[in-house]
Amino acid sequence: MSWPAPGEAGTVKHIEDPFRLHPPEAVASVVAFDSETSDLHPDSGAFIGATSVAYRLHDGTLVRGAFPYSQGGWARKGFTPRRLVRGDIRGGMTEAQLAQWAPERSMTDVQKAIFRAWMLDVARVRGLVGHNAQFDVRHFRHIDLELEPFIIWDSMLGQAELDPLEMKGLKETASRIWGAEEADDAAELKDALGLQKAAFGLDKGQGPRYDLVPWSIIGKYAAQDAELTLRLTELQVARLLDGEGSMSAVNRAVRLNRVLMRMERRGFGPYDVETSRAWGERIQARVEQLSASFPDELQPPTPARMSAFYFDQLGLAPWKPGEKPRGYVLKKAGQAGRPRFLRGTAGDREILAANIADYDPTADDKLVMQQGDLSEPVARRLGEEGAPYAADYAEMIRLKTANQMFYANYAKLAGKDGRLRAELRQAQVKTGRLSSSRFNALALPKRVGLTFHDPVTGEEVKPPEPRSLFLPRPGVTRMNLDLSQAELRVGSETARCETMASALREGRDLHGITTSEVFGLDPADGADDRQGTAAYREWKAKRDIAKRLNFGLLFGMGYKTFQAQLWTSAGIEQSSADCKAWCAAWHKLYPEISEANARTEDWVSKRGFVTLWDGTRSYFGRYDYPRTGYNRLVQGGLAAWVGRWLVMVENMTSEWDAFLLAVHDSAVLDLPEDRALEISMHIKRESEAFWLNSFGFPGKVDVEKWAK
Repeated sequence: MSWPAPGEAGTVKHIEDPFRLHPPEAVASVVAFDSETSDLHPDSGAFIGATSVAYRLHDGTLVRGAFPYSQGGWARKGFTPRRLVRGDIRGGMTEAQLAQWAPERSMTDVQKAIFRAWMLDVARVRGLVGHNAQFDVRHFRHIDLELEPFIIWDSMLGQAELDPLEMKGLKETASRIWGAEEADDAAELKDALGLQKAAFGLDKGQGPRYDLVPWSIIGKYAAQDAELTLRLTELQVARLLDGEGSMSAVNRAVRLNRVLMRMERRGFGPYDVETSRAWGERIQARVEQLSASFPDELQPPTPARMSAFYFDQLGLAPWKPGEKPRGYVLKKAGQAGRPRFLRGTAGDREILAANIADYDPTADDKLVMQQGDLSEPVARRLGEEGAPYAADYAEMIRLKTANQMFYANYAKLAGKDGRLRAELRQAQVKTGRLSSSRFNALALPKRVGLTFHDPVTGEEVKPPEPRSLFLPRPGVTRMNLDLSQAELRVGSETARCETMASALREGRDLHGITTSEVFGLDPADGADDRQGTAAYREWKAKRDIAKRLNFGLLFGMGYKTFQAQLWTSAGIEQSSADCKAWCAAWHKLYPEISEANARTEDWVSKRGFVTLWDGTRSYFGRYDYPRTGYNRLVQGGLAAWVGRWLVMVENMTSEWDAFLLAVHDSAVLDLPEDRALEISMHIKRESEAFWLNSFGFPGKVDVEKWAK
């Protein structure tokens, strides 16, 4: 029997008993693996419901195996059917369906041990591949299988290289390449999950429980996932060997992926969970106290109710540039594109409907009320102007946001070892930059500055800053290595903007230069010996705006968007005329930047891609705007370099398990206390040499202790 063509199934053998797995010497291919779980992260209590593998024998036979690790058993897991079909009542399970869902399937302890031993043996011999392997490695780690060292391919990353404008999901890719029938099991599973939700109900925010789905459904789905991963890997390798895409680019992505897996294994901390939880409870008590103080007609004080109170009942109009006003949105049935905004308050719906020529309620057109923006800065300003309850509502927003993002949230997310684990992901952001979810390390501020009145004592209290609750373990020093002004360096050099580039090369204060030139202020006003003076305060305030100008206008931001961002991100109200004049002055100071944005937009409009510094192309899809071409050129090039840099930092520090977190363009390391500065300075020198060799102009890495 000859091997099938790359990507074709050929002869398939299905097994569900780990005793029937072939010995490693009989396996002729890499091994694809997959997991179906109860939730997204083990630190939140998730566990594996089913596992699956796929591999080929020497005669080309494809073996796919699916094994129930802890499948079914809804009663034991605390679920009770909430709805059964009774007569004409719909949306639940029949008695027959409930009986199908009832049985529990799980391998015996001996079978589990056999499976784990086989995985390690075959991984050492043949290597492992996955589709988004980072997810599966995370969960296999919690059944005492550390598989990261054996990952040699990820078919999701392969898709990002070969078909960058297509969807990268396994089922979507398989359907596109081999036909919709390859995803039949996915449709069956989707129906089962819908039935599950109707019958059992799930807590708010809880995702589907794959571990509760009957084995007759999930077993086929799991096995198919492993099979498709193996076949897709075979096809990708064949395409790359034929000259499509870059094999080295995928290998680089896989190496970076393994670094991210190691960072997640290490976690960030330890975190002071008890202190964080205690402050979360005090903050929540204050929120409830504030909420109870509102009158009955405003209970509960939700954003919609408070917006209606201020914007409709009192007739206030506090929105500023960039904030959405209150009014209706016309959503026409089956119409693509952005829905049309129609100004009007809650009482104007019938008037609007009667005067819209193309409004057709029989075609399921909808007039949907869009709430006015009642953000914390808006509510705070309303309070300063004397609007009733607004100051208390602003405090509520501020406290709830801090709790939902940090204090209560971090205490909930911490693992049993007291560490928080960020899900740093590739192939999600079009520029190639990493994205972060769960513990969003990219949103961890240096300072929250929260204060409130304790509901019990009435005294003003100040919670510790969230950063201060992350404590390095004894014997290490936590260091931060940060690429200094990386976007501005790459952007100015790429645009050949000598004014900006030379300032950065020479180590001068670029933001200070912009402050002086755009606002006409004397740089001497920013000197330390002027602190406390009105001139110093004005310099600091204008320098903050200048910094926002530098980073915003680098990528072609207009003055109206800049005005909006000043308000929404910094609470700074500025007239359109001022913002327009500042932006014009900035463009006059750095004209090459505007020219580079226009030149790149024209290039993308004609060719549909930009070429990064390393020769790779970053493609633009149907919904990607050519005007973002320069952003893609700079950010994409920086992402390509940072990916290599993170691998380099890991290789230089792996013996200490030091690399814990990558935040934007920085690396957070726990290094031996007596050598932390020495090691950090060595990394700095090597990194700056690597930057110069890559880009051809100097860069800078700042080294400092991680700021609490």
